[in-house]
Amino acid sequence: RKNTAPERTHQHPDGYTPAFPDEQPYAPTVAPGHTLADRYLVGPEIGRGGYGVVYRGTDTQTKENVAIKVLRDDLDQSDRDLQVPRWRREYDTLADLGKLHHPHIVGVRDLLARDSEWPIVIMDFIAGAPINAWCLGHSGAPMDGYPPSTEYLRLVARLGIQICSALTVLHAKRIVHRDIKPSNILVTGNRKSARAVLMDFGLVGVLPASHLDSSARMTQIGAV
Repeated sequence: RKNTAPERTHQHPDGYTPAFPDEQPYAPTVAPGHTLADRYLVGPEIGRGGYGVVYRGTDTQTKENVAIKVLRDDLDQSDRDLQVPRWRREYDTLADLGKLHHPHIVGVRDLLARDSEWPIVIMDFIAGAPINAWCLGHSGAPMDGYPPSTEYLRLVARLGIQICSALTVLHAKRIVHRDIKPSNILVTGNRKSARAVLMDFGLVGVLPASHLDSSARMTQIGAV
């Protein structure tokens, strides 16, 4: 595989399609110091999962921090066959989420290389901590056998309500996150301004349209 990125032809204001020489799959150059779409400067790697890598980056037009997620380029063929459809499903879901602008769902800013095997997502950079670590770092948290304070419980409940509001919006669009856990919920701000943000849609599922019909969700006579 070549180490230099091929010439890219801009196709859409929020994305571009790379030209692949000889129609061979190509992993775009996503590494610290590179610039994507003449706009996003790639910074250090901040996360790595089963098939994806997340980098911290900078939007050179707005000077804001962003998160850049791309498919790992070190997968062997068997892993690629398994993970590429999963990444594509997440990518397509994030494309829909980019239209929501919900305060408690990670924001999607840009979608690059839409039609390639190596699509890239530009998301909001959330400078927060996992919800469990954030909560335990505040006074009133349970410790050494002492129960949590009433104020602390109210804080946790407020964050829970925020995530429930995010899930309500997702479920209305037939999107099921399927991986709700502390590490996928980041919290920013202080005690008064705390904001929980739902992250990582790697295991996302989309329900068929029939699930929007309330009668289809009811238990039917003869059902086992």
